[in-house]
Parts: sequence; C-alpha cells; structure tokens
Amino acid sequence: MSPAILAKGVVLAFNYIPSNIEPNIAKFWAQATASLAQRGFLLIVATTAPLSEPGINSIDVPFFLPEFCQRYPQVELNTHFDEAWVEKLQTWYRCDEEVAIRTATVAEKFYTNLFEALGPCAVLTWQSTHPKSQLLQGLARKSGIPVWNAERGWLRNTLMMDLAQNTYLNELQTSFALSQCIDLVPVSEEDYQALRERALGGTLTGRYESAAVVSPDILRTQYDIPVNARLFAFFMHGEPFLLRDANPLATEFHQLSLDGLETQIESIAAYCERTGTYLLVQDHPFNNTVGLKLRLSDSKHIVPVQENIHTILNAAALSFFTTSTIQYDAIFYAKPYGVLCRTSADVADGAYSALEYATVYEFIQAVELAEDWEHRHAKLRHLITFLSKTMLFDITEEGRQASVDRFAAHLSRFVRPVDEALPARIDQFLATWQHGR
Repeated sequence: MSPAILAKGVVLAFNYIPSNIEPNIAKFWAQATASLAQRGFLLIVATTAPLSEPGINSIDVPFFLPEFCQRYPQVELNTHFDEAWVEKLQTWYRCDEEVAIRTATVAEKFYTNLFEALGPCAVLTWQSTHPKSQLLQGLARKSGIPVWNAERGWLRNTLMMDLAQNTYLNELQTSFALSQCIDLVPVSEEDYQALRERALGGTLTGRYESAAVVSPDILRTQYDIPVNARLFAFFMHGEPFLLRDANPLATEFHQLSLDGLETQIESIAAYCERTGTYLLVQDHPFNNTVGLKLRLSDSKHIVPVQENIHTILNAAALSFFTTSTIQYDAIFYAKPYGVLCRTSADVADGAYSALEYATVYEFIQAVELAEDWEHRHAKLRHLITFLSKTMLFDITEEGRQASVDRFAAHLSRFVRPVDEALPARIDQFLATWQHGR
C-alpha cells in the first residue's frame, strides 16, 4: 500500500445498544476493529450508547434525533426539504413541524459532513425502520456506497447484517437466491438440538433487561390466575407506536394495521372469556418508554404482564405474535403458536397464520387443536437452523471470532483507499460539530 494511503477503506458502523444490555455486541465491534485493521481497513463506530470495550474507534452521536436541534442551534434551516421525511419525524418523535424541519436540517448536515470526512467504503446502519437509519441509507446510496442494516439477530447472542430490511422485507423473504437456498442447505436434527440447548441454557433473558424466570405456579399466584386455568400468551412488538409510524408499504406487506390488530385481540379476548382461558399480554418495553398502549378488553381473563419472556413461554399452552422476534424463541419450546400478520419467520407450512383463515375464531381453534403442528414445527426447526448456519453472526465467546473474521473478510472486498489526510478531516469534523455552528 502506498505510504500516502492511510487505509484501504473506512467502514462506518452504527450502534444503538449499550454494553450493559448486550456486552457481546461491544466485544464484536472491538474484535471486528482488530480483524479489519489486519486487512488494512479502519472501522469507526458511531454510537448512541457507551461501548465499554477497549480498542473501538467511536464517535458519539445522539439517539434522539431532535437532540441535534439542542446541540447545534446555529445551523441554518433548509429552505427546501422532503415533506414526507419531515412528516415521518413528526410522527416518530411526536414533535411539531418546526422541530421536525430543524431536526431534518441539522441531522442531514451532520451526517453529510461525517460521510465527507470519512469517505466510507461501507456503511452499516442499525435497525432499518429507525428515521436515522433511513437518512443514512439514503446518504450511502446517493454516493454508491454499499449499505447494510444491522440489528440484534433473530436468535439469542447473534447479529444480523441485512441488505434489505430488519422486517418482513428482509433478505430471506426478498432474495430469490436465499429463498431457494433454504431448501438446498442441509440441516440436521442434531444441528437443531445443539442450537436449542444453547438458546435455552444459562441465564435466560429477553432482548432487554429482564426479571428473573419464575415457575408457572408462581406466575399464577402473582396474577391471581386459577391453578387449573388454561393460559395463552400474546407478545407485542412495539404496537401501537410502530403501527402509527411504519412505512406504509412495509405495513401493507406485513398485512397489519392498528385497527385490524385491536379487532383481532378483541376476538381472542372473547374466545378466552367463553372458554375460561387467561390471555397473558406481554408488552414490549418500548411502549412503556413512549407511553402508548394497545387497547385491551377490560376483563379478568386479559392479564397485562411484564415478565421474563421465558416465564411466559414456559407457562402458556400456546402463543400469538405479530412481528415480535420472540416467536423464534417460541420454536424452541415446541408449543403451537400463531401469527396475526406476515412476519420475518414466514416459511411455508410453518406457524399458523390468521391470514389463512376466514375468521379469527377459526384461526384460534386451529392453533389450539394443532392437528398438524408436528409437521409445522419441523418446518420451523429447519428455518431456525438454516438462519443460524447461513445468515446470523454468532457473538458468543466461542463463536465470535469466526463471525468477526467472516464479517471483516466480506467487507474488505470493498476497497476505497483513504488518503493520509483522513485524521485531519476527522479532527476538523469533530472541531466543527463539537462547538456547534
């Protein structure tokens, strides 16, 4: 490499997960930094949360986009702006138009300047539906830079790096090649059992800070549920907030709406009332943060809970999901489950789908009778083992280095030499934005 070239390329990755929530992600970034450096590449992580691992080249960025307005009040507003983008910011952050316009202006200038300073050869945003990620995706594609959407993987202790979305519109669903590979890549029952043992071993937690697992008997006592009563569970995924803001096309592809979902839940509640069943409704932590709640029937048979997801999966006879990734955990419990919309785990003859039945009542009966569940569960076991072998990055202590090497080897294909003036450009960027404009 020429002495005038500092690196073969800069990889710009974004991280929204604090080390205390998932320490293995910070360790992944640290090891990826070293592995890319061995190949002559520089990894810079723009992070909204502190990363405690040494060796990471990080830049602090706000998670809450309107915070840009507070940090940099002197930035002049754009006279022309994307109305759809401003409207999305208003909906997502529940702010007025003036704040949304200023947010759009400052955030776009900040990240445009960051791209100009780094000249990245590859960009990894975090969580594809987040407004910040959509801004970054647009900036990358405008410059012809390859961009992926990173997110915590569908399985515990994994990451996903998707060229498409982290939703139903992910690579598995949209790629002609991958959708064919699922039937071509060999997986075995031994592979699945090893995956299951790992998934259900050690301290069981959800995606966020979790209460300790408790037994079904303790759960029933805590919520005053009769000992012999049958239990169903419903796991949300950020509804109703996400349905208010979701990309319209994605919402249509998921075939999920707020009114439709609340009608479905009313039907499930009515079924539970008639049969004396109790429905445990496990809310997503995000809903508590934004203060929005899904409308639920006022019934003793509808029980809102905030428990360890494994407590609920263990106690319930069957479960219902929208797009929650907890459905992947549910596969390991081998109990019947149904989905109320299209999900990232869609596979032919997999989970029962409300979209395949004339009424919600018929759907619930099908899930409860589970006449062909053994066949369906085999399809889901195949799916989850295929995902583990081909699409997901293992970030456990045992598997992380192999994942890091795979990650670095792939990204090092995208050579975009960076000149020795890069440190000066970074210093200028930091000086400009540290002191505002």
